[in-house]
Amino acid sequence: MSYDLMVFEPDAVPMDYAEFLAWFAEQMQCDEGHAYDNPAETSERLRAWLREMLHVFPSGADQFYEDEPTDLDEDSYSGYSIGRQMIYVIFVPVKEESARQTAVDLAVKYGLGLFEPNSAWVEMRRPEAGKLVLMGKKELEEATETPGFWRSLLGKSREDRLPKPRLPDWM
Repeated sequence: MSYDLMVFEPDAVPMDYAEFLAWFAEQMQCDEGHAYDNPAETSERLRAWLREMLHVFPSGADQFYEDEPTDLDEDSYSGYSIGRQMIYVIFVPVKEESARQTAVDLAVKYGLGLFEPNSAWVEMRRPEAGKLVLMGKKELEEATETPGFWRSLLGKSREDRLPKPRLPDWM
């Protein structure tokens, strides 16, 4: 399983956690009418966050910017899906800790929110006074046979929810 997260423009999402989850489900439909691999489609702050993330965790598909590093270890390559108000990223599991810390640090720097859809608590955080503040969480059910969070939200389990960004063949 991958480690996934989403950064978002905090003013573009509902404050209520349940409404936020519905907004998230809509974002996962990728139906904004544009390609999800174009940084020009997103906000200035999200582009700044993306540019810095790509220096540590470059895209495993095509390069977004010419100055992205190309000599990192394979585990650093990640999948990005770029929406107008959010960026969804998939990381190799062994990079979870460093990916999360880098994403959090940059989210704070640029005043963005952060959502961890496959963390144990499905946490949503918003920027406040120079830090990310927990605004909502929902504990995931452990048993895969019972209808869980993802199945109730998207009609799919956590493992088979779609869409995912374009990923390299080796992921």
